[in-house]
Amino acid sequence: MADSTSCVDVIPALIVGSIVGPTQLPGVITAATDPPPQNMDSNTLPHLYVFSGEADYDFGSLGNDDWLEVRTFRVQTAVMTYAASNPEARETRIRSVLQSVMMGLAQTDEFDYTDHVFDCTILGDSGPAILPEYEGKYLGFEIRLQVQWQKRA
Repeated sequence: MADSTSCVDVIPALIVGSIVGPTQLPGVITAATDPPPQNMDSNTLPHLYVFSGEADYDFGSLGNDDWLEVRTFRVQTAVMTYAASNPEARETRIRSVLQSVMMGLAQTDEFDYTDHVFDCTILGDSGPAILPEYEGKYLGFEIRLQVQWQKRA
């Protein structure tokens, strides 16, 4: 029987858990949610959420009936409102949160406990940016995280 577990069913929750677990990044991230919130509340900033991005599939290299899904996740963090920002505040605040989240993702072992994950790689980040979601009212950043996931037949 086929394993119906999907990369998009598991990985966003692992990302959120790796950032807001009991010992991770205390005082850096106020909220982390999966799926992304319907509406953003400025009282919950910085707020981390995950979007499922594009994927490629390899149906031949693993043999048997197994196949590989390589999916990029967009880990966004809204740090401050656009209205409350100025260049100095924007760079200072967003840089520090970006560095903390990047290090949190790089050091997490959450993915090691999921036997479907072959590899998890941070591809890069946007740097400080206006986030297009939520009507562009928030500034923050996006980290692109690529996950190689084995689907089992």
